[in-house]
Amino acid sequence: MKFFYIFFLLVLASCANRSQEKEKLQAYNLSVVQSEVKDLLHKMDGLQSTIAILEEQIAKLKNTKGNQKEPEWEKRLVTVEKMQEKIAVDLKNIRDFTGQISHQVQNQMQELQNRLDHFRDTIQEIGKIRTTLSSLSKTMGESQIQIVKVKPGDSLEKIAKQHHTTIENLKTLNNLTQDTIFIGQELKVP
Repeated sequence: MKFFYIFFLLVLASCANRSQEKEKLQAYNLSVVQSEVKDLLHKMDGLQSTIAILEEQIAKLKNTKGNQKEPEWEKRLVTVEKMQEKIAVDLKNIRDFTGQISHQVQNQMQELQNRLDHFRDTIQEIGKIRTTLSSLSKTMGESQIQIVKVKPGDSLEKIAKQHHTTIENLKTLNNLTQDTIFIGQELKVP
């Protein structure tokens, strides 16, 4: 019974370690994604500043007649705007992905918590059963053991048959290493 209890505790500890490793990996993945989101937001802010500067320069160029660089600035502005749109799409995709990961992590954590609760309940039930079996064992052991005095002609085999038990059981109960008994010796019998 002790072996089973120890084995069960080892299995429970192993499950807890695996769940902690999963949680650490998921937390790390989430932090990486959050870091990427922050980087993209920073780049997007930079691009918006660049767009504002370019728009100011284009406005100045439009006010200055005859300037031939105007089309180049407009091309750069269009390129930057496309980059900004792409970053916005990437950012949205990352936010969606982060939400999915967060949802999955929450589900897995709930599942692990449910398993842990189940294991705790099982351990409590095992403890109750163990206590009950111990008390039953003590009660049965105390109430059914008798003392028999060996008489002439008695043997372990004869005494075992009379009391519906085995020779090995008698030897174990009386801490005997051999089959030899003596007249007048007191033996415990179930």
